[in-house]
Amino acid sequence: MRRVADRYLQRRRPPSRQSWISAGCCVAVAVFAVAASGGGLAQTARDESVQSRPRPDYDPEGVFIDDLVDGLGRAVGVRRDRPRSDSTSSVLIWPRLQLGTYFDDNALRAPSNPRGDFVHTAKASVDVNTDRNDHGFEFGGYGEVGYFDRFVSENYHQYGGYLGGFLVPTNETRLGIRVSDDRLRQPREEIGAGLSQLRPTVYHLATASVRGEYRDADWQLTPAGSFKRYTFEANAPVVIGGEFDRDELVGGFRVGHSVTEGSSVFIEPQLNTRSYHQTVSTDGFRHDSSGYQILAGGRFDVSSVTYAEFAAGWLQQRYVDPAFSAISGPAMIGSATWNPRDWITLSLDAGRQIAESELPGVSGIETMYVQAALDYELGYNWLANAYVGYTTADYNGSATSTSQARSDNILRYGLGTRYLVNQRIALGLAWSAYDRSSNTPGAQLTFNQIVASVQLQW
Repeated sequence: MRRVADRYLQRRRPPSRQSWISAGCCVAVAVFAVAASGGGLAQTARDESVQSRPRPDYDPEGVFIDDLVDGLGRAVGVRRDRPRSDSTSSVLIWPRLQLGTYFDDNALRAPSNPRGDFVHTAKASVDVNTDRNDHGFEFGGYGEVGYFDRFVSENYHQYGGYLGGFLVPTNETRLGIRVSDDRLRQPREEIGAGLSQLRPTVYHLATASVRGEYRDADWQLTPAGSFKRYTFEANAPVVIGGEFDRDELVGGFRVGHSVTEGSSVFIEPQLNTRSYHQTVSTDGFRHDSSGYQILAGGRFDVSSVTYAEFAAGWLQQRYVDPAFSAISGPAMIGSATWNPRDWITLSLDAGRQIAESELPGVSGIETMYVQAALDYELGYNWLANAYVGYTTADYNGSATSTSQARSDNILRYGLGTRYLVNQRIALGLAWSAYDRSSNTPGAQLTFNQIVASVQLQW
């Protein structure tokens, strides 16, 4: 494929760039908060961070679809005698293959007498999107397999796909929609079943989201909504039938007003409903609920050095079963990125939210989290990372639930490095640790992972 330098600089990157630190070691952020704080306009400090800023000599360049067709034609001799020309397509293809091996010193997530295992993984993905800014589409998919050396019952297959598009009717407005479907393995540490679980729990997640944006010199209005459907495959004794199958609907909007160039204040109300397909679960309770959250805060983003956004307010979740009391309290979310030098980035994320629980007799989990990370550029193509995160989780249950007083403290930390060999190959090495203490016997958990990976991209 003939490279056109000025066109390369305008290309859109794949919609989902994989992190080189395991996603399971990152702290989750509320879905709507991410959707509302994202959007068509970039955060300059984030774009210029060590991890995110462009490296044209090492970033994937993608393949224009007509270049791919031309190359295949020449490979079979159909177009061998035709002269090559610059690409006229606006559709880019981004293939990626990631191979890895990691050691987990507590593969079955046992609270005591842990046993380790080596795991070998492979993930292939392709993303397709349009090289345009006014309107376009995107779609793609992936498949991932994991094989354990000793505990073959833990072997897994994950796959999924997505389709989306966006439209820019005017310079001030933007509309977007995205649907996806995934078959995923649920991490054992989220279930708390320990050695009683014979094999990994698998579920299907269907998601549909819409987002709009209106922005002028002083005002921003961003409505957003998402629908999620969880469907679990039977996995006794953890999943008996359809007791965990549910729909989650979240909707709200953000109204912001510019104060000075690069800074603004906003208010962000949100509503949600969580509806289970099985009216009464196997624990004898109804877990349907609805709630709201309202936040007010500010954003600071005036240069490539500093970005910060913090908001605080109130949240509440009410349950239809009278045995479950309402959960309410302060809400908070914050995120900051600081680039004191070109070769160093400091970041911070924090928040408080109510998470859904799949433990018997538990209505929801009040969580507070904070995570800090340091990204360091050892060389232009050699990056290093360190992070530490702390989460508290308070389980809310019924008056007869044995889990009502459970309280966990979770510490996560790790180190990693990534070496970019060229535009096609990247090597990674990472270590992560997880340490959960609890006031409930048998709920404590520790494990470590050491991951080596190689990524091939185009």
